[in-house]
Amino acid sequence: MIHKKKFLICYSDTDAGNVVHHARYFCIFERARTEMMLELGIMTSDLQKLGYSGFVIAQSKIRYKRSLYLEDEIEIQTYIDEISGSRVFVRHIIEKEGNLITDCRIELALIDKNGRPVEVPENIKNLLLKYKN
Repeated sequence: MIHKKKFLICYSDTDAGNVVHHARYFCIFERARTEMMLELGIMTSDLQKLGYSGFVIAQSKIRYKRSLYLEDEIEIQTYIDEISGSRVFVRHIIEKEGNLITDCRIELALIDKNGRPVEVPENIKNLLLKYKN
């Protein structure tokens, strides 16, 4: 299943030319990933109560195909590519009017309170697998 979310590009996402700066895409991905996690019932505050710091980005690979501009209406598709040990590989695809804008693969690591990677517990893995494509 793929998590889909519509967003409107707002002024704070853009530079002086009303173009979305390349670094802002990661903020957009974060919003979409957070929405997906919330739908699954995975909240950072709950992870912290269990002794984890949460998921952190270990690596990302992004491909920019087209630019985004102020007030563009976009759809972000988010899904799980793979789960392995302490790692969760998430895919984000941004489309505008059916056209691919950006494709990104993010590697998340679940870390403990000391900043060390720890294996993703089965119950969290099972929740995440609902959005495995």
